[in-house]
Amino acid sequence: MNRIVQTVCVLALSAAPLGCETQIERLVLEAPTRVAGIQVVCAGAPLDAGQDPRWADYPLRAEIVGPSGVYPGPGEFHVETAAGADVLAVRCPGPWALFKLAPGAYLVKAKLETGDEARQIATAPNGTQAHAILQIAAPTATAALE
Repeated sequence: MNRIVQTVCVLALSAAPLGCETQIERLVLEAPTRVAGIQVVCAGAPLDAGQDPRWADYPLRAEIVGPSGVYPGPGEFHVETAAGADVLAVRCPGPWALFKLAPGAYLVKAKLETGDEARQIATAPNGTQAHAILQIAAPTATAALE
């Protein structure tokens, strides 16, 4: 599998730049990939792909949705620990990213090609799957992911 790696600055909870850099792994649909030592898969095309039984053992499923619950397009998922340490960042062509994270609390952020973002604190449970819905309020059409 061919992966493209980009360097970007991750934003803190306050939305102020940290000055740190993380690598964003560009993933393909339904191809489990190890990123920063964690198994990740992108899904959601067709839109019921996130319900596929193959993904049931991923403790956290994050989903990007637009203002009316519609898939707004490809985006990035950034995961940090509750303490703010970077865990990983991926770019997905579909609306869902599933992560095999250790149990605990994480900050999950989604960013669209437009530059619009959403964030949510999610807890990866032990033995079940949590679902973090990252709703973009009103996507714009001007900026692009770097």
